[in-house]
Amino acid sequence: MEHDIFFVREKVLNKSLIVSYVPTQAQVADILTKPLSKVQFYSFRDKLKVLGSCQPEFVGE
Repeated sequence: MEHDIFFVREKVLNKSLIVSYVPTQAQVADILTKPLSKVQFYSFRDKLKVLGSCQPEFVGE
């Protein structure tokens, strides 16, 4: 892990990597790590350009 931190730090310092804030509502990676509402799920799925062969069933609907 320490190597990763130094690698990123070096890239930021030499301006070859720009780190910016991404608000939760726009964090597409959440589709892989968190439970999402149906609206968020479809929005992130569409941004990733992933098409399902069938519509997923959501619990409670």
